[in-house]
Amino acid sequence: MRLNLGSGPFHHPGYVNIDHREPADLVFDLEGPWEGKRLPYEDSTVTEIVASDFLEHIRDRLGLLQELWRVAAPGCVFKIRVPYRYHDDAIDDPTHVGFFGHNTFRFFAQPWWHNNDYGYRGDWDFHSVKMLIHAKHKPRYEQVSTADFLDFVTSHNNVCFALIVEGKAIKPARERVSSLIQWPAIGFDFG
Repeated sequence: MRLNLGSGPFHHPGYVNIDHREPADLVFDLEGPWEGKRLPYEDSTVTEIVASDFLEHIRDRLGLLQELWRVAAPGCVFKIRVPYRYHDDAIDDPTHVGFFGHNTFRFFAQPWWHNNDYGYRGDWDFHSVKMLIHAKHKPRYEQVSTADFLDFVTSHNNVCFALIVEGKAIKPARERVSSLIQWPAIGFDFG
């Protein structure tokens, strides 16, 4: 089974398109709180999840990602697109309640919680983060190191407009130890 979260009118064939209102294959409020709330699927039955321009509208992202982890099969692919936190499109939209940087997604993995316990039990390995950059910045990218370009992107507004993130469900969940921390690969795409 494959899920398309926050589908709105953009239904993906072959997916269960989920949104809080019609038209959707499953009308379900994906906002928290998640205490006692469950998606109508058995544990470990979902093989792929997509969420395009959706997670920035959710306040209880930890609760949602934990519930998605529950229904995810081991290795379930999770593909996400979100606006980048330092772009006007992310900030100006009054329906956006969460903001995402290139390091945000590591917090959905158990090893990152080695110093804290907020009750989150999901474990996702988001191994790839692609930053979508306005095309006018490509000449700068070609002239500097990748590290210097990343520093430029993260210190200037309206350079990166969105992130595309890909990962997979890790089951069973890993231990909460810092030695298991992995940094995702950061890439750039110009458009």
